[in-house]
Amino acid sequence: MLWLNKITSGIKTLLKEHLISIVVFLVGMILAGIETDYIENLFIDLPVKAFQDELLFGTCFCLFLTPGILLVESHFKNKKQKIIHVLELLISFAVSGFYSWAETIGNKLENTPYADYEQYLTRAAIVYLILAVACTVYFLYKKSGETFEGYFYKAFVGVIRAVAIYIIMAIGILLIMHIFESLFFTTRLELLPEFVLMGIVGFPAGIYGISHVEEGDSGFSKVLFCYVNTFMLAAAFLVVYAYVIQIILTWTFPSNEAFSIMAGLFIAGLYVWTAAQGVTEGKLLVTCRIMPLLFAPLIIVQSMCLYMRVSEYGFTFSRYGGLFLILFEVFYVLYYLIRLLMKKGIGSALLIMIPAMIICFFAIPRINVYSVVTASQKKVVENFIARVEAKDDTAYDFSEKAESSYRELKMRSSIEGKKYVEALNVKYSDDVLNDLFDEYRYREEVQSKPYEYYKTEVRHAFVTIELSGYRYISPFYTTIDLSTDDLTKIDTSKIPARAKYNGAMVLGEADLSELISKLRVMDVAGAQNTELQNLIVDPIPVENGLLYLEDIKFEVDKKDESVVNKITIDGYCVYN
Repeated sequence: MLWLNKITSGIKTLLKEHLISIVVFLVGMILAGIETDYIENLFIDLPVKAFQDELLFGTCFCLFLTPGILLVESHFKNKKQKIIHVLELLISFAVSGFYSWAETIGNKLENTPYADYEQYLTRAAIVYLILAVACTVYFLYKKSGETFEGYFYKAFVGVIRAVAIYIIMAIGILLIMHIFESLFFTTRLELLPEFVLMGIVGFPAGIYGISHVEEGDSGFSKVLFCYVNTFMLAAAFLVVYAYVIQIILTWTFPSNEAFSIMAGLFIAGLYVWTAAQGVTEGKLLVTCRIMPLLFAPLIIVQSMCLYMRVSEYGFTFSRYGGLFLILFEVFYVLYYLIRLLMKKGIGSALLIMIPAMIICFFAIPRINVYSVVTASQKKVVENFIARVEAKDDTAYDFSEKAESSYRELKMRSSIEGKKYVEALNVKYSDDVLNDLFDEYRYREEVQSKPYEYYKTEVRHAFVTIELSGYRYISPFYTTIDLSTDDLTKIDTSKIPARAKYNGAMVLGEADLSELISKLRVMDVAGAQNTELQNLIVDPIPVENGLLYLEDIKFEVDKKDESVVNKITIDGYCVYN
């Protein structure tokens, strides 16, 4: 019965130290389960739907309040810090309350001055969560009396153990529910039981894992970090270094995938070599200590990859994140080297460096990602507009980049980007900008071709297909280009309709010569797209069926309009 006494003692200790955070988190999980199962998924007609906003508010409030309470509990025994405890709780209640308000009532205030507050509150909530988690881990680490590497290793093992316990019990709950529903009646519950289990088992087990690391060691975990993970990381280093040697020998720029691969290698390596140093000894420990220094040359390759993308298209959310990752890697390697020369471990610096970088990325004015991306992308748009207004023929060189930047500013929907787009649309509406992008993009295509041509494009937004008398319907897509295909002439009287997902299968050949001629005449005469659409409404006969055109694009030679240099068609084919 020793195991039962051990579990009982652990539960008592856990409840004594972290009772309030566990209860608050459990309430949040229950509310989340009710809100999900009873409103979003299942019983949408029940009276509980009237309390949807209240349930969502309660869920957000409890879940965001939990890290703040956990922080206080992590150093609550220090009675001299009562004022600090009160201040931490006040900040937690304020941030959790305002953020929960923004996620519920604030969502209904679109197109009002209050709508922007939600983004500011979200950024404040991110900062609060990062600081609360980092400070909690710091206090638990100091309380453990371990080196940081030793604490990191044992805490990680404790969290993995908690995850394993939760997964096993979650599977068991699913099986029990299945048996119950098979024998009695359908409960139609999906996530509520799993959420409650997370509050009762998963979260407490995770907290116990990071707060009582004296039980975080085991033979299996030692093998995992001493040999398996370290060997796999070393193998990954060999592959990446082989790629770097290839770059040097061939003197070619690195591929775009290189950055993400090396970023993943650093993130994985950070946890592997940190945890491994907390448990390894002898030559293996020396190897683990050298690994962070081996990563230093790879930062140069990452910088090359990022520079190539930013110089072409400016900063985006992911590219600016890449810049911060590179800065973090540089700071980390330099600090690690200094500590290594001093014959000391990394210490708790990671608990300062990581939160500091994330807070700068999301929240610090002028250097946060939203401000930088807006400033970077709007320069591209303004450069294009200035050239258009000056009637500069080089404007077409910037049309594609400007369109990409404009989409980035609109789609990211940050406050900074939104305000810039609104100010820009006062002078240039969204439709006007799209027309400019299209006009200059086509001019760019003209300049990039080895021949001069006129282009016609017709898109049919809605196609009605008559199936009577035919057995099959298949989408088709065909593109023929004299500049890339091994052809001397495109015969428009025999254009193959190729099956969209099997290009080797030809559904039929269509005579498009007359249609192309009519479309070109009307296009030259200045017909609108709606007028051109009328010419492709009727189906085109092919062997054993009909083609319904959804889109047709073609280019005729500027010197001889009877010569078609490129044609693309797609749509649907009905046939027997």
